[in-house]
Amino acid sequence: MNSDEIVHRVRASVFAQEAEWRLVDDRLVWNEAGKTRAGDSGVLALDQVDSVRLTNEPSRVGPRMFCRLRTRDGAIALIASVHTASVFSAQDRGVTYKTLVRTLVARIAVANPKARFLTGITPIVWWSVVLGMATLLGAMGGLFVLVGGEIFTARILVGLALVVLGTPNLVRWLMTNRPGRFDPAKPPL
Repeated sequence: MNSDEIVHRVRASVFAQEAEWRLVDDRLVWNEAGKTRAGDSGVLALDQVDSVRLTNEPSRVGPRMFCRLRTRDGAIALIASVHTASVFSAQDRGVTYKTLVRTLVARIAVANPKARFLTGITPIVWWSVVLGMATLLGAMGGLFVLVGGEIFTARILVGLALVVLGTPNLVRWLMTNRPGRFDPAKPPL
């Protein structure tokens, strides 16, 4: 390994092998441990990157950050910050992830000035979740108004309580993953 290389190792899920992501000059290189099939390893020229999308999801060890790179021909590379050690064990590898992504974003901005730097989920997904949540909460409220408390059994009340208690987490996730753009000089990591 060259001393100028930036390396991040992560296992994205229990079904994947640990992958090594290396930034070498104007290329992103990755390889899954013990794998030799196409798709398990690759090289991506940074001038071919059309968009960079940064997102966050909750996990057992804090926020799980993702960097999705899309090329002009539609290929996608997905880099995660949380390492899945086993079904019940996850490790935050945010330090090496942030180092890799900060440098990667800066180099992509130089290699392809037309690249788009995006945050959050896509607008279609974001609005679908917002409208779905509003519809669900509206239907529950309408049901309560129409029938009153007469038919609410313990099961229905427990389900309602779970939805109400889960709503703040969903709202927090929506606010964190609101679609937007970012300055490649200051990636939101």
